[in-house]
Amino acid sequence: MMIVITMSCCPPKLRGDLTRWFIEVDTGVYVGNLNARVRDAVWERICLNIGSGRATMVYSANNEQKLEFRIHHAAWEPVDYDGIKLVRRNYPDREDDAYRKQFTISLRFCSVSIKYNTISVYKKARQCHLRGAFSL
Repeated sequence: MMIVITMSCCPPKLRGDLTRWFIEVDTGVYVGNLNARVRDAVWERICLNIGSGRATMVYSANNEQKLEFRIHHAAWEPVDYDGIKLVRRNYPDREDDAYRKQFTISLRFCSVSIKYNTISVYKKARQCHLRGAFSL
């Protein structure tokens, strides 16, 4: 079965280890054809050795989507929605103090060039926040 693994921020030892079973088509992208038992063993090896890095594995399966995937150490979370597996991004809660503090700092810095139009201030602060210009 066809398997694609992507990794980021991983140790070189793990990258070299994966070249035993996969072809590295680009930095951190591995493609191969393994059976399910070896695939599961490789995924366990990745999870044990990746440290603080992130990994994603996508492989063919006999289901409605014709694929399955696993995610490790990422902001994305797999969710089953009526038998279809989707990926949801976990955003911080709006009542979270750290999130409000970060947005308030972004709003203060971005509103310097904009005087009295509150809609423009909000849009400008949101743009700065999305760019990560004022992250704590």
